[in-house]
Amino acid sequence: NRSQALDFEVRCDDFNVSFYDSGMPSEYRSSLTVLEQGKPVLHKDIIVNDPLRYKGINFFQSSYGSLSPKEITLKFTSRATGREYDQKALIGEPFDLPEDKGTFMLKGYRPSFSFRGNNLGEIFIANVTPKHQDPVDIILPLRFPEFDRMRKGDFIVSVSNYNPSYYTGLQVTRDPGVWVVYSGFILIILGCYITFFMSHQRLCIEVAQSGKKSKVMIAGTANKNKVGMQNRVKKISEKLKSV
Repeated sequence: NRSQALDFEVRCDDFNVSFYDSGMPSEYRSSLTVLEQGKPVLHKDIIVNDPLRYKGINFFQSSYGSLSPKEITLKFTSRATGREYDQKALIGEPFDLPEDKGTFMLKGYRPSFSFRGNNLGEIFIANVTPKHQDPVDIILPLRFPEFDRMRKGDFIVSVSNYNPSYYTGLQVTRDPGVWVVYSGFILIILGCYITFFMSHQRLCIEVAQSGKKSKVMIAGTANKNKVGMQNRVKKISEKLKSV
């Protein structure tokens, strides 16, 4: 493997991913722009199996991944009163719980998490420190907002809103021998046509002097369509007889 410098640049302007109801991705699409000397010369949205091709270089949509959202809105529901509190949070920054019940901090984000053999999908990991108690780590699945109810804490915590962020993965390929492959493919097609649809024929004519007359002998060979060769020899013979 070796790196190869390109005489142009590729910029990803946007990336979008859509999902089925099951949470599996249905399509991911990258919006790419080719730049030469800082000026855009080509723009194309690529998806899987529909790459951007430019100057012999192919850019395929290969993969994607999830990034940690920058800002999340959490909902705290008091188990005692049912009152709801909305709180904006950033990962790694602690804040006080409502009603002076302790502190709370988002620790991280995972695009997938398995709990008791079940895939919960995207989750946030948080740390709750109730007042005068030891800290507890909890998980907040995005698809199951009532999941934290099992913890039986002072508040039921769920994620009410967040802006997902994704990154795109591109595969770059170059195939300098593609025209050699195409040429070989064309030759194979021609060879098959000649082999299966064309007949190799040979026609021999011998003229011999017989007194004041001439004797003409006609013979032909063919690797295919021998009946056709016989008819051809017969037609030539009939024409010679009429001369």
